[in-house]
Amino acid sequence: MINLSNVVSLPVKQDYNVKNKQEKNNLADSSKNKISPTLVSPNVEHLKANYLTFGVNKKPADVKIFEPKNKVEPPAEELSPSFSNMLSEEALSDAIKFEPYKKTADFIAQNCFKGDNTMLAYEEGAMPELVANNFASMLDKGKFKKLGLTRETADVHFFSTEDLMAECQNPEEMQQKVGESMKILAEKAAESDKLNLIFISDPTIIYPRINSPQFKTIAFAPLQPDASGHNMMLPERIQKIIGMDPSVSLLDLPPAGAPETKSFLKANKDVLIDLPDGLIVSDKAIDKAVNMTKEKYGSYPGKAIDFLVDVVPAVLMKKRVKNNSQYAVLTPKNIDKAVAAYPTQFEESAQSGPYNLILDTKIKLKDVGGIEQTEDFLRESIINKISTPNKKSNDVPPSSVLIEGVSGSGKSFLAKAIAGEVNSPIVIAPAMKILGGQIHPKELIDFTKTAARDSDNKTAFLYINDFDILAADPKSKSEIDIYRTELFDEIKKIDNKNSDVNVIVLASSQDSKVHQEEFSKKGVFETQIQTPDNGESFASRISTIKLFTKDLEFKNEKSKKEIIEETAKITGGATGADLKTIIHKASAIADRRKDKNLAINDIYESLIELQAGPVIKSEDPVWKKELVIKHETGHAVVAQTLFNMAKEDWQKPNEIHLITFDPRGDMGGFVSFGPGKNGMLSFNSLIDQMAISYGGLHSEKQMFKGDFTSGPSEDLKQATHLAKVGAGLLAKGKNTGFVTDPVMMASENKEDVKLFVNVGSKISEMIIDFHKGFINEYGEECFNKLGKGGNTMSAKVFKGRLDTWLDKDDRREKLKLLETKVEILKDEARLHSEFIDDDKFLTELAEDKMKTDAASSSKKA
Repeated sequence: MINLSNVVSLPVKQDYNVKNKQEKNNLADSSKNKISPTLVSPNVEHLKANYLTFGVNKKPADVKIFEPKNKVEPPAEELSPSFSNMLSEEALSDAIKFEPYKKTADFIAQNCFKGDNTMLAYEEGAMPELVANNFASMLDKGKFKKLGLTRETADVHFFSTEDLMAECQNPEEMQQKVGESMKILAEKAAESDKLNLIFISDPTIIYPRINSPQFKTIAFAPLQPDASGHNMMLPERIQKIIGMDPSVSLLDLPPAGAPETKSFLKANKDVLIDLPDGLIVSDKAIDKAVNMTKEKYGSYPGKAIDFLVDVVPAVLMKKRVKNNSQYAVLTPKNIDKAVAAYPTQFEESAQSGPYNLILDTKIKLKDVGGIEQTEDFLRESIINKISTPNKKSNDVPPSSVLIEGVSGSGKSFLAKAIAGEVNSPIVIAPAMKILGGQIHPKELIDFTKTAARDSDNKTAFLYINDFDILAADPKSKSEIDIYRTELFDEIKKIDNKNSDVNVIVLASSQDSKVHQEEFSKKGVFETQIQTPDNGESFASRISTIKLFTKDLEFKNEKSKKEIIEETAKITGGATGADLKTIIHKASAIADRRKDKNLAINDIYESLIELQAGPVIKSEDPVWKKELVIKHETGHAVVAQTLFNMAKEDWQKPNEIHLITFDPRGDMGGFVSFGPGKNGMLSFNSLIDQMAISYGGLHSEKQMFKGDFTSGPSEDLKQATHLAKVGAGLLAKGKNTGFVTDPVMMASENKEDVKLFVNVGSKISEMIIDFHKGFINEYGEECFNKLGKGGNTMSAKVFKGRLDTWLDKDDRREKLKLLETKVEILKDEARLHSEFIDDDKFLTELAEDKMKTDAASSSKKA
């Protein structure tokens, strides 16, 4: 099973190993989003698997440019996985090397020979990890033999901060892991009498843990612009580290040139440039990208890679793939068209200034999907006040407005739409450049005032993107404080009432709470607005989808209405950017047919391809293909049955969105669910959700006569997690009561968890046993269609197929007994904390209840 209610932007690689992270983050996220913990999806990477049961040809994790693609992690009792052996056969064979960094690697070897540690300073866009690759390769080939560095005399490791953070729960655990690994390395070094060379991605994590002469470190230190914006300098924390260690030798990583970057990207484009399936980049497109970024801030090769990744979605929105083509090619012509079509997305590469001035955005409020939620407030608080000529009244536009919304919700788009609605210019400035000193707040606001004076309504907007970068950190006294204070002081000085111009500062934030204390002190950003809530609001998604589909072809108006509503239904949690990606990909899929009309199956295919990739030819054995279908059908049957049984909306479990049995990427098939009308967990829906999780397991037990595979492992984790949440946090257990502290009520909590698990599993087992004929019959039909199409279906289609089966052989009447037994199981658990495990006794209770209910109904009639 999988939850497709959240989606991602197209170029982001999928990572399905997020189950544990999701469960740990659910509870924290739930309070913020005000919904049930188990219904909260990860807010870091959308489109992740809530239930991941089967994989087809599993892909390795995202390739890192300094590690082997098939990295074998060391045992837990040895080094932390954050320490990679760069001289292993796999690492050396897979390492990507960059010719311009060879000389730097040679300088590092000389520092090691002299007994010095190295601090490698680099500018944004440079890729110091490639230096580590070059160094390891050169050492392996004996290039440093004259300096005494060979495989026999030295070991080389790479310490990844990112891996360490993913591995550990808190800073204390991180320090412990580092300490343990360093101790192991020291002991091995002492035994072998080897020198340990460690490349460090972030020196602030590992220093000052290294104090042995058998260790030499090469740490990466990012350079930042100083306050003038003209000079690059090391951050203060790095300078302190250098000051503490006199053995550190500072070495600059020289910037790479355009010719070397072109050759490098062409040779390694499949690894370095993240493209969706079916799209390849031509060598000429790489030349184009490098040429277009020559004046762009930053260094090669990173800035060229970033440009290519950024331009891909724009290219896909403009490009139409020809019929029967297996892939599309990214060409210079595509890039030109994309940049011309979406100029605001690539403003920085075309201008040398630190900020951009847009005189006419041509975007209006009507172009913002879901704007109905906030349009009245926007007009009353900002837009209507701009056109008011009498500044002596209270109709003065605010000097600062905070636009809040999750990533991808359209904060930048809304800012441009506000400016466009009143035909005013807008100045766009990234907060990162303010933090780096490239932009001085006073100069920025003075520039905006000048733009306002040149406009017809004497108004200009200043939009500061990624404003959260400037959030106050109470534990830190750094350069951030200086720039933030200066910016706030300048905003505070804006006086739209007594000035001849209006300057309105718009700033984007994902969480306004991180700023509130500072805002209160300075008296700024008292006006705050929310981007349209596409994720939580069905009506907002309808509005946004209508906007993105207005130029597409449909069979007729009825079909258009049905497709828009179905799309909104199955995309809960999707941001505006997500919806745009889904619609554009669906449109591209429709264009491959002679009939260009958008169909609901195009939407389904778009969602599934974005999450799991296109259909592939699976090499799995026949029994496993059949097993996947029956396992997922088990989930679907239990879900649909319990959904039909629920008498009230608030009792309903998650409802089915769509089902696919065709293998894709590393999935053999899945069922997609969403919360539907029920956004909260009742006792009944909690038990039902657990029963749905057990559906695959009990379906397998039917197939294997009591046995099952490792497929349901994630389902079992999810069910157990639901039980713990219900008892320990939501007070659903009678034993625990309203005490939700698991420490205070450990034994009672445990009893309730056990009760929920037993009841959920029992209900699931009974439903699977009743429907085993349907699972076998339907499973065989779908198995025979593998690779031929028709194995992706909506909830409506699946329900219709199940209803057809239930209408035969008096099954509807027999189903009533099952429904009564399920009702009794839930009632006994909810009211008396009892689990009825005796099938015969449970059947007798159900039959008696049905007779009593029938008699009662007869009297009323």
